[in-house]
Amino acid sequence: MHLVERETRSQGMAAEHPNVLGLVAHECVSTANADVVQARLLFPLCEGGTLADFLKAEGGIPTDEMLRIFSQLASAVAHCHAVGVIHRDIKLTNVYRDGEGRWLLADFGSALSSTATIELDTREALALARHEVETLTTPEYRSPEQVSLELRSKLTPAVDVWALGVALYQMTFNANPFATPLQTLSERTPHPNESSTPPRLISLIESLLNKDVPSRCTAAQAVQLVDSLQLGGNVRV
Repeated sequence: MHLVERETRSQGMAAEHPNVLGLVAHECVSTANADVVQARLLFPLCEGGTLADFLKAEGGIPTDEMLRIFSQLASAVAHCHAVGVIHRDIKLTNVYRDGEGRWLLADFGSALSSTATIELDTREALALARHEVETLTTPEYRSPEQVSLELRSKLTPAVDVWALGVALYQMTFNANPFATPLQTLSERTPHPNESSTPPRLISLIESLLNKDVPSRCTAAQAVQLVDSLQLGGNVRV
């Protein structure tokens, strides 16, 4: 019940944005097991499938179209952060295209209020954070501070920005930036087609995948950066 309440509350807070999938209705139904409650959530039909489906079908996305998609996604995430929601499970399979061609951020089942930012200053807090990272997030999208909680960094909205960077990297190179948690922690972001990738796009990816949390751009800055790219500008953080 707690997770359902958290999801519906977070989705409701974020749903006013045009690139966040709205929740039509929800209910909790008792089952034969008194300890188990079945949650039913109703969402609008998204006829275009997921962004992962789109990337797989196309085999690659032209830069201009990719930036348009990413702008919508970054705008949705910036809105979430502005209203106090950390999504925590941004990935291509959680982004859907509706019948009008808009891309919508969905699945707030892992979301957390930014006012409940997890401090990792005790053994108990560390254990809780580790459990939530392992059960509510997706491995290839985890930020360095989620991979190595022992660093004792706070878990903040910056984890969503890292996931945005992974998503943009996947759209750009049709691959994951890091194959293992150790690479996420220690290796420079690889660029397999660097010679044919616009330098300004690489700079944007680097801004999102900055391992140093205070130096990582915010979602709002990411919106400004991608809008600048669409207008032919340079990337500066």
